[in-house]
Amino acid sequence: MEQNWALINLDKRQALRGRLGKLREVLLERLGSWAGDRLMFISEYNREGYYPEGVLTAEETEEFDEEGLYYVAKKWEKVPQWPSSLPDDAEVFAHDKVWVVRNLSKRVYVRSDAFGTAAEHMRGPEAMKGRSLADVILSGIHWSTHGDRGGFGWGKWVGDRFDICVGDVVKSEEGWEDVSQAIAKVRAMWYRCDVPDDD
Repeated sequence: MEQNWALINLDKRQALRGRLGKLREVLLERLGSWAGDRLMFISEYNREGYYPEGVLTAEETEEFDEEGLYYVAKKWEKVPQWPSSLPDDAEVFAHDKVWVVRNLSKRVYVRSDAFGTAAEHMRGPEAMKGRSLADVILSGIHWSTHGDRGGFGWGKWVGDRFDICVGDVVKSEEGWEDVSQAIAKVRAMWYRCDVPDDD
């Protein structure tokens, strides 16, 4: 049975439900305003009372135990869309830079050039074809107790905090670890389970 998923921001109490392609697009659009917030990509089949360790406060756990996090999040604010007057990402993001998603909770980062997506398909941190940094985040923050993703029932970054910036920012700061190659392998396995390529 196919699962329904929701991308949620625990701190802002915002949620988006929908198809994977749309979630990828909106995640990168929202990440500027969601930078530093706890993010989860959750399944409707999660068992009540079973949450990733250390992600929720005691108050949140009590609140979500009654109905389950997915169903509580359905009542939260829907993720607002950007006004159409804003320019496309292609006009906003520098194309000649390597972009990184930083996991602020774990002080690790992943480069946009680590997934073999051709440079001509990249528009800043997003890929017009192939995989992008949004896929890195989604595969890291997914949480399901149903476990129908070929053993990939939860990501190691559930509830962590993120931002996206150009790689030069990471190079100028101390204490960051590049985990691009390891994450690229995990991401490839995650998508082979049941998510079709966009190519």
